[in-house]
Amino acid sequence: MVVAKKGVLLTCDPTVKVFVMQMNEKKSPDKKFVLADLDETHLFVHKSAAEEVRHQVEQFLDKNTYQKPDNVEDY
Repeated sequence: MVVAKKGVLLTCDPTVKVFVMQMNEKKSPDKKFVLADLDETHLFVHKSAAEEVRHQVEQFLDKNTYQKPDNVEDY
């Protein structure tokens, strides 16, 4: 018997994928949102969790992306 689930294909780099998988592992079994781990850069996630995942990934990237300070002059 085939079971179809609505979801969203998440395409990301391997670092972000690890972050998302860790988010998923912290959830209780009934709240897990990763439906399938497809390959090193793709996940199939539950449609209802897509917005939360996007928001958490944006926060993660903002925290972990270097930005040159404005007051530093170029050499």
